[in-house]
Amino acid sequence: IVSSGLSPYSAKQSGVDTVVHGAGDGEVALDIVSGMAVSEIPAYRQMMETGRGMAIADTRKSSKWLSFPESDWVRSFVSTPIYVKEVLVGFLNLDSATPGFYNDTHVRRLRGITHQAAIAIENARLFEESQQYLAESETLRQAGAAVAASMKLDETLDRILEQLNRVIPCDSTSVLLVDGNDVEIVRGRGYPDSYKVIGKRFSLKEETPDALIYTTRKPVNSGDVHADYPGKFTLPNSKK
Repeated sequence: IVSSGLSPYSAKQSGVDTVVHGAGDGEVALDIVSGMAVSEIPAYRQMMETGRGMAIADTRKSSKWLSFPESDWVRSFVSTPIYVKEVLVGFLNLDSATPGFYNDTHVRRLRGITHQAAIAIENARLFEESQQYLAESETLRQAGAAVAASMKLDETLDRILEQLNRVIPCDSTSVLLVDGNDVEIVRGRGYPDSYKVIGKRFSLKEETPDALIYTTRKPVNSGDVHADYPGKFTLPNSKK
C-alpha cells in the first residue's frame, strides 16, 4: 500500500517517545529519539496538537524535522498518531531515502493502517494486564498458603515478604507491629544489615507515615519520604 525504507512504531510514555518496533535498512536510526520528550520533536508536537497525521516531502527543507547524523539518509517522512479510546498512545512512521516521496495522499492511506495498529496495541495491552493479574493472584494465593501452613510468626512473615516482592518490586520491605504508642519493625528484607533494623521503633505520636496510617486507617504513598517527612527516617544503611 505504501512503500518505505523504514517502518517504526513510536510509543508515547509519560511524555517520552520511545521507538518500540521497526523494520528496514535504516534501523540504526531508531535509538536516536528514544528517551526524548515528545514536545521536543516538532513533527510529533504538531500531530499531538492537531490530532492529524503529516507528511514531510523533503526533511532537509522542513523545520518540522529533527535531524541526527545517523538519520541523514531519511529524506521524506510520513506519520499518523495512534489513538486508543481517544487517548494518544504513539505514532506510526514511514521513512524514505527519496526526496519528495511522501505527500498528503500517503497520510490518508496510513490512517487506515493506524486504526488496525491501535486495535492490535489495545489487544496486546489487555493480554499483558490479564497475565499480570493472574501472576499477582497466584502470588497472593501462595502468600495466603504460607500463612495457613505455618504457626511460627517469623517464618510466616518472611514468606509473606518474599511473595510481596514478586507482586510489587521494591528495594526493601518490612512488617511493623503496633506496641502501645509505638510501632516496631519485627521482620524485614532488603536491608544490608537487617539485624540493625529489626527492633527499630517509631512513635505513633510523631508525624510519620506509620502514624498517619494508624490514625486514618488508610494507605499512604510518598514519592520522597525524606522530603515529606524530614528527619523521621533514620534506619541504619537504608537507601535514600
